[in-house]
Amino acid sequence: MISVLVVDDHAVVRAGLVALLNTATGIKAIGEAADAESALAEAARLRPDVVLLDIDLPGGTDGIALAAALTARVPDCRPLMLTALDRPGHLERALRAGACWTRVCGHHGPSPAR
Repeated sequence: MISVLVVDDHAVVRAGLVALLNTATGIKAIGEAADAESALAEAARLRPDVVLLDIDLPGGTDGIALAAALTARVPDCRPLMLTALDRPGHLERALRAGACWTRVCGHHGPSPAR
């Protein structure tokens, strides 16, 4: 079973992702967080296999910085970026920060993986 922590500042998005993930065979959403600080605490407590996170988070720490912090503090988890933003440099920064995959919502075709 792949355990997933969902991180997004929009409650409806988090709820939808949790519901969707929990319908998939072999995947279980085990927690959620709305910001980087909560996400780090939950990841340390729950030790998920995957952290599905948005790039744009409130509180001064974006998802890219969170991906770097997660890989340093919870090295067994894999950050996966999910975003509606298609800003120049985001993909490269996310991959350098330790994200193993990114997906721009609404983008047609796969995003590069690492």
